[in-house]
Amino acid sequence: MWRVVRWLVVGWLAVSAVVALAVLWAVFVAP
Repeated sequence: MWRVVRWLVVGWLAVSAVVALAVLWAVFVAP
């Protein structure tokens, strides 16, 4: 149970970090 919850949290953090990097790249690098 807790292992699954921990992996979900880690996965969510990884996805949110990738999304944040993509947004920063789109804002600062793409233009």
